[in-house]
Amino acid sequence: MAIIARRTLTPEAQAEHDFASAALAVAGHEVTDPAARDLLDRYSMREISIEDAIAEAARSFPAS
Repeated sequence: MAIIARRTLTPEAQAEHDFASAALAVAGHEVTDPAARDLLDRYSMREISIEDAIAEAARSFPAS
């Protein structure tokens, strides 16, 4: 598995990232997988659309 470096987020992207992380925590979840965290970071930075994020997540993390 490749090592994925954490991105430096803009303040706006960091706020969105924090909100998403808090919402997951309230539901009893946490994003710990480096690839999933990178996907969340890329979406927060508007590097990818929500549609692209969903498609990439479906490819990378197939339902069991």
